[in-house]
Amino acid sequence: MKNKRNIKWLLLIVFAIAVMSGGGGCGGSSGGSSSTPAPTPEEKALELITPFYNLFRANLWEGGVRDFDEGFKNHNENWLSYDGNPPPFGDTVPRGIAETLGFLGGYMFVKIPDLHVEIITVQVIDDWIFVRSELTGKFDYDLALFPGETEKNYFGLAVGDDEFSIMALDYHRFERINGELKLVELYHTENWGMAVLQSLGYI
Repeated sequence: MKNKRNIKWLLLIVFAIAVMSGGGGCGGSSGGSSSTPAPTPEEKALELITPFYNLFRANLWEGGVRDFDEGFKNHNENWLSYDGNPPPFGDTVPRGIAETLGFLGGYMFVKIPDLHVEIITVQVIDDWIFVRSELTGKFDYDLALFPGETEKNYFGLAVGDDEFSIMALDYHRFERINGELKLVELYHTENWGMAVLQSLGYI
């Protein structure tokens, strides 16, 4: 019996040493080898959405010429963008990729050529990616006056030349399509009313 107890204690000691050295623990290493931790859902999400957000970082694009193909490379061809609730809660008509490209390149980035986004928070829940970010920039006085417009404006609201800084909330939905993760929907909201007031120096 004494020998059996000694063997039992010896086995427990060997097991404890193995665990402490990482030989039997989750995520540990042994024999001098190392393993790379698997990326978190948030890291995978950032990899998926970063090309799109880079379009909103003017400092990355020399001369203001953006690579929209690169920015939309992780989007499904039937991707839709909503800036309000669709029926039955609202009457928002979504934009597809073509309409979004026209709006960004033909309006937003003309009105706000130095627009910059800073991602603050990313969270993944099921097939949704939630992003909270900060948008900063100035409404450009030289470029922002379109044909037929009589005053500098953004969506019809008069703007000033002060810099603005506003919060933006984005909700991306993704799917695995033909073995690849693709963005398929975006619901977004930005506080442009605050941006206008800040540009005029009211806030």
